[in-house]
Amino acid sequence: FVSANYFEVLEVTPFVGRFVSAQEADKTDRIVISERLWRSVFASSTSIIGQSTLINGHIAVIGAVAPRQFVGAMGLIAPDIWLHASRFAPMSRIANAEAAHTFGIMGRRRIDVSAALLADRLNILLEQSPFPGGNSDVESVVVQPATGFGVPPAVRRRMPQALGVMFGFAAMLIAVAGANVVALVLARGTTRVKEMGIRHALGATALRLVRQLMTESLVLAILGCGFGVVLAYWITFLLQPTASPYEYVSYSVDISPDGRVLMFAAICGFVTAAACGVIPAYYAAYTDLASIIKPAGSGRSRSHKFALQTLVGLQVALSASLLVVSGLLARTYLNARGIPPTFNSSQMVSVSADLSYRGVTPQDGQRFFSNLVPELNGLGVGEGVCLLRESPTQSNGREVPFWLQNSTADSTRAAPRRANSVLLSSGCFDLLELRLLRGRLFEAEGGGDRVAVVNDVLARRMWPDAEAVGQTFYLSEPPGAPIRVVGVVTAGGGAIHPMSEVGIFYQSSDQVYSPRMSILARTVGSTSEALKAISTHIARINSDVTLDQSGTMDSLRAQALAPRRQSAVVLGAIGGLALLLASIGLYGVISFDVRTRMREFGVRLSLGASYGNVVSEIMVSGLRVVATGLCIGLVGAVLIGQVVRRLFFGVTPYDPLTILAVASTLCVVASVAMFVPARWAAKVSPMSTLRDD
Repeated sequence: FVSANYFEVLEVTPFVGRFVSAQEADKTDRIVISERLWRSVFASSTSIIGQSTLINGHIAVIGAVAPRQFVGAMGLIAPDIWLHASRFAPMSRIANAEAAHTFGIMGRRRIDVSAALLADRLNILLEQSPFPGGNSDVESVVVQPATGFGVPPAVRRRMPQALGVMFGFAAMLIAVAGANVVALVLARGTTRVKEMGIRHALGATALRLVRQLMTESLVLAILGCGFGVVLAYWITFLLQPTASPYEYVSYSVDISPDGRVLMFAAICGFVTAAACGVIPAYYAAYTDLASIIKPAGSGRSRSHKFALQTLVGLQVALSASLLVVSGLLARTYLNARGIPPTFNSSQMVSVSADLSYRGVTPQDGQRFFSNLVPELNGLGVGEGVCLLRESPTQSNGREVPFWLQNSTADSTRAAPRRANSVLLSSGCFDLLELRLLRGRLFEAEGGGDRVAVVNDVLARRMWPDAEAVGQTFYLSEPPGAPIRVVGVVTAGGGAIHPMSEVGIFYQSSDQVYSPRMSILARTVGSTSEALKAISTHIARINSDVTLDQSGTMDSLRAQALAPRRQSAVVLGAIGGLALLLASIGLYGVISFDVRTRMREFGVRLSLGASYGNVVSEIMVSGLRVVATGLCIGLVGAVLIGQVVRRLFFGVTPYDPLTILAVASTLCVVASVAMFVPARWAAKVSPMSTLRDD
């Protein structure tokens, strides 16, 4: 819902049709639809301009199509329909819509007006503006950039956390890649030290050598960055987020590379290329020329060797950290998926019905859901049908505060406690296999005293020394509407997590109304036929009822676990790529090290050294570096795991199984990477090596 000048302020022109002027806005229900909706629902037909459509039971006329990829001012959320703000009350179906705190104000600030001055003027305007009832709930105006305007606070809080983890992993991967390239170039530079030393001796300055090596590196960097940009566009196209199946919202997260991303990639490529040019040139400029022009000279110094070993150890350490954390996330997903529901979910289906925006009064909505259960039972769609407000995959409810009242005469109020609240019909206890321990379950409660059933976790926590049945609690500070406990059931009911640590209390859907309920049914035949029968029956009663989250319990459970699976796959891919880079770097460094020591190995073999002596020496020296990097990486992984431990489920940051698996994998990969050049060195002919000298 926007003002008439919304598109004018945003300086947007329509893709098809025309936007409504301010004079027309109050006289017609003309709407603007997104290009995505126009393409997906209306088949990109220009004839829809001027046609009528039904929105929340109200007739509206399609006036224009917004430009392609236009998502409006909210940034993260991508609307499909824009309506005039005056239509909010009748269209939204929200009670007391006229007083709803829904709208925000945005505009373009003049260049000569500061944000502080603008805030002062708006505060003065606020004080002079009349408000219904004479009072305003707005105390002051805060002027801030429009970036993220309208993004829900919960999403705004979670996004930096998730992106922080992703950016941290990406930075570690960049470090692995950079260390890999520098190590390979430095190792390769060993064979060119003699060339660079002679050039330096003949008058070439260190700057001239750096310029030559940087030119070579920049050519490779440009080619690599070009290929990487093409690959990035392809990968981000595959990862582009789509509409969430659990909310009436489409996301407009554009993760395709833009100018800032490309500039960052170019800077990384340039810095790496610079390092690749400066480091070999440094060793060439400060290496004793006499030592490298001798026949036995190799140009390898102790500092050179230490630098190579440090770079390889850094790659192994970072790879180990990435692999451990990604392994913990993978085990988190497997643990969540591997926990069986506390009830038998086979042959169980769910369909969510939402009356929120249909103009249905609470009385009519309550009657609709109350009649729905016996009607569906009469159709024979399953062995049992019930209603559940919470998501069918997370039937542990939502955490809410509640109060207990002390037994003192002055009814002193106790501090608020917290528990999960679940709204359901009486048949759900059987379907969710919640066995009655004491008291009774819901009956035909009607409009009498509010009652609740608690699970034994909450009963033990709240009333450890008394019987829970008959106790009273409040959802607002007492004295309020008391809720009396009439029964205690076993813990469970969750399709993902087996139970709630804070306890659960269940309320009857006959006493508490919710416009959105999930219909659960255990079928006796085909689940697809049962879903079709439920949807057809609801559409026959009221075709305007919104139906979503339709599917079997197992399929909905897989959708609910999808974010964990995606995180594990993406971060696992980053860890695997880091392992690949580290193994390539290790292989390259060992290969060049062996190549520069060919004369040494030839002499040893001619003096009686065995094949195994040469192989074992190369392997031991390499494994020493790998072991050092591995130890540092595992310590770093534990520290990183402590920071992101809230992402884990059923596993600790120092899980021994994951650490052992990563350490074993790294050792095996490193051994293979080192064994190939070691075997090659052991098979060299001593005579041919000595003849070369």
